[in-house]
Amino acid sequence: MDPELRRALGDALLPEVEGRLLYTISGDYQARHGGVLRKPEDLRMYARYDRPEIIRCFGVQYDPARHNGGMIWFGDDGVIIVKLDTSSAKVEHQYANRFIDPTSFAWTSQNQMEPGNTAGKRVLEHAANGRRLFLFVK
Repeated sequence: MDPELRRALGDALLPEVEGRLLYTISGDYQARHGGVLRKPEDLRMYARYDRPEIIRCFGVQYDPARHNGGMIWFGDDGVIIVKLDTSSAKVEHQYANRFIDPTSFAWTSQNQMEPGNTAGKRVLEHAANGRRLFLFVK
């Protein structure tokens, strides 16, 4: 360990900091590499899933750098993860997501997805192109 850091923390605080770091690293490792890989057919409607569980249901381990977006594709399976209440976010990230009726959802996407561009068309034309969409709402 860096001598300056050891001196700054002191002998009493050092074990506490090391313990918290190990706990955090273990939790991150579990989220990224723990759990059983599944398939989308294993998902249940209205069940609670955290993001790593959702990702593992598409046959891959969770990687925060790759899987933290609101729209994620796994081959022909698209996953949309949204929040209903975005009022605590920055103004530019306060989206008007809502249920229109029991089978329709109004979703405001990030600024890189528009109805006319490739990303937007992939979502809008998913059924016609043999793709599936899975919606997860927080």
